[in-house]
Amino acid sequence: MKLLLIAALYLYLSFFNIYSIASEEQFDQDKIKIGILVPLSGENKEIGISILNSIRMAITKIDDKKIEIYPKDNGSNPKLTFIGAKQLESEGVNLVIGPVFHKNLANLDK
Repeated sequence: MKLLLIAALYLYLSFFNIYSIASEEQFDQDKIKIGILVPLSGENKEIGISILNSIRMAITKIDDKKIEIYPKDNGSNPKLTFIGAKQLESEGVNLVIGPVFHKNLANLDK
């Protein structure tokens, strides 16, 4: 029974390793673009700056040159949030963190 379990585990890990090597080759070509849509001005700028600094620290700790961040200031304003989201979309951002406050989601359904 142990031999069967070890053989199954070996086959699983071998398959996973082959799959991950193939995925890494494709992944190496793409950058990971992370948009950050937070208030960097206005009354809530301390929150936005704190979030931005936290993300920068995390990316520094990850130490992957494929990760790029694109911070946008929404000033806790729904109109600026919409403009920032459109800019991030045009820059080809893959992932967006934010907005922080629910009221800023008002125009994002457009």
